[in-house]
Amino acid sequence: MDQASRKSYRFWVKSFVIIGDLLIFIFSFVLAYILVHETFDLEDIQWFAGFDFQAAHAQGMVMIWKGMPPPMWNDFYPYLVTILLPLPFVRFIIMNRLECYRLEGEISILEDIIETFRAITIGSILLIVLAFSASTGTGEDRFVAGRRIFPVDWMFCLAGCVSFRIILRSFQKYMRRRGFNLVPVILIGKGPIAEMIKGELGRDPTIGYRIVREIPLSDKEEEKAQIIAEIPNLIRDTGAREVFVASRNVTQKDLFPILMKSDWRVSFKVVPDLLGLRPKKVDIARLRYVPLLELFVDPIRGATGTMKRALDLVIAVTALLILGIPMLIVAILIKLDSAGPVLFKQTRMGRDFSPFPMYKFRSMRADTDTKRHEDFMKRVIQEGAGEVDQETGRKVFKEKADPRITRIGSIIRKYSIDELPQLFNVLKGDMSIVGPRPPVPYEVAMYRDQHLPRMSAKPGITGLWQVSGRNSVSFDEMVRMDITYMENWSILTDIKIILQTIPVVLFPKNTF
Repeated sequence: MDQASRKSYRFWVKSFVIIGDLLIFIFSFVLAYILVHETFDLEDIQWFAGFDFQAAHAQGMVMIWKGMPPPMWNDFYPYLVTILLPLPFVRFIIMNRLECYRLEGEISILEDIIETFRAITIGSILLIVLAFSASTGTGEDRFVAGRRIFPVDWMFCLAGCVSFRIILRSFQKYMRRRGFNLVPVILIGKGPIAEMIKGELGRDPTIGYRIVREIPLSDKEEEKAQIIAEIPNLIRDTGAREVFVASRNVTQKDLFPILMKSDWRVSFKVVPDLLGLRPKKVDIARLRYVPLLELFVDPIRGATGTMKRALDLVIAVTALLILGIPMLIVAILIKLDSAGPVLFKQTRMGRDFSPFPMYKFRSMRADTDTKRHEDFMKRVIQEGAGEVDQETGRKVFKEKADPRITRIGSIIRKYSIDELPQLFNVLKGDMSIVGPRPPVPYEVAMYRDQHLPRMSAKPGITGLWQVSGRNSVSFDEMVRMDITYMENWSILTDIKIILQTIPVVLFPKNTF
């Protein structure tokens, strides 16, 4: 598919999505109104019965819809003029603002659902304000259905838009597996970071990118300058729309001329070497008119820290109430399967290297020592060793066949049931629902300097690496993900990770 065809394809697909949303906006409101109106009867629904302009003129209206009985239409007419006409445009503007019509790049159905929820909710709030502002001075009885219509409309619209996007994104992933809807990308750089990008894109085409040219830069300045000078021509020849930079040798000064010569039609994404970064504990201050950067400031503090703690408590209490009986059954099965205590208590390292007792359901024999695991983790952390995953070809930092695990232990580990007692650690405040996994002390003693930043956050039951690859990633990649989480923390990030954890646990892959 050439560049003109791709542009036409994007235009028509995006137009289809927008038109679909506009129809959902309109029909959800009309259906909500009909259902909440006091005269509603199933026989009243006569869709597409047409309009009566002559009778409308006699009653001082622009039109009368024959699909509604006269009493319902008379009450609906103020909504038509004040609400239904601006409604699709208001909601479209909000959806577009929140990038709900992005059809390229990485797809996340969960993120789509969250952004759609935000857009529909904001739109409904604006419509309520508009409706009751319009009723000022004319009496609230102008809007007979009143407050009841808006929550029903919100539910219908949300259900319609979410269902539409699930179908759309599922079809989009299906097409990507067949080579369509992939953004052409030029990859600049060589080494482990570039190889990691190539591996991710090659293993999962649904991410939405395909590498059309690889450019391994030379360390010599003259050769590097010659190669960079050719990149604008490569962009035109390949039709690339994005450039991934995975090299420390490329600066903003190098990239800016490429951007200008490409007529600003290409975007650059730089992949940082996260192992060389400290977590973002920086705040902006000033000394009168002099800007200052305050270092080593905890990003999860004050109001944001309180919000995260409140979210932890709500989820932990709710989960314990729901899972109390299943956890009791698991405890009984563990006791029947092998001798020893039901719970396994182990010292782990928390935020800023503070030790605490972490609880798990026992999944190993009671007479197990830690020497085997200690030796294995030493090879993983200090030497980059590990078990090779047959599917990805990567070295992972979990042992596949551990003879210490019991029969019930293998099952509860596969579905992460052994982690459930850590909800009590969350209640105590030692852990959070989302955060880096807490290491044991002998692991921390083996850390290299680039691994230490992950100890700057409160540990969690789940985290970014669990939902982004779980045991199919190496130890260094796990550290990168932990630091990425700390660098970009927000309440919304925590909620996304929690929701993404559910399918990962229910449909486990690479769990051993």
